[in-house]
Amino acid sequence: YPKKINFGLQENACNLACPKCLVHSESYPKGKALKKHLGTMPIESIIKVFDEVKDSRPTVSPSFWSEPLMNNKLFRKFVLEARARNIPVTVNTNALLITEDMAGFLVKHLDQVSISIDAMTEETLLKTRATDQLGKIKNAVFMLLEKRGAQRSPRIIVSFSAEECNIREKEDFVGFWIEHVDAVRVNEVYSDKRKI
Repeated sequence: YPKKINFGLQENACNLACPKCLVHSESYPKGKALKKHLGTMPIESIIKVFDEVKDSRPTVSPSFWSEPLMNNKLFRKFVLEARARNIPVTVNTNALLITEDMAGFLVKHLDQVSISIDAMTEETLLKTRATDQLGKIKNAVFMLLEKRGAQRSPRIIVSFSAEECNIREKEDFVGFWIEHVDAVRVNEVYSDKRKI
């Protein structure tokens, strides 16, 4: 089995429309067509996969193209079913749906939480992720860190997808966040034409 399995828990729904996203961006007609065929994965199908792979213990993640916290009930069920089988769980999120209650749940049950931020200013965040709620995202990261306290888990990571509109903020981003979180991930954005 692979070391990590991404599940398409509910790939047709996201609370953002990032310009770079091939599914949810307003700029990608192919994504709009694809989104029509995407749906919600039934929990029974997820459990079937968990039961098949549990002895190998691959890390599982409840999303690929979408915001996993949008369906709170399904997300929590996914996490609890994985943890009941001792399967590690990681999540990538934009953090906009992390409430105090959700932060407590994530810290209690996950092995890793990765927050996609991509910017140091609201103006740049608007260009990269189609939202200006940078303060809310930063507050969510610090809430996770506070709830985790001295525990070693979950690992808390922030990520920066480098593209033309934000590249000037990359060094400041890494310099700021490396002082607070366990890791900073820098990615390259690829176009649908397979070019950086």
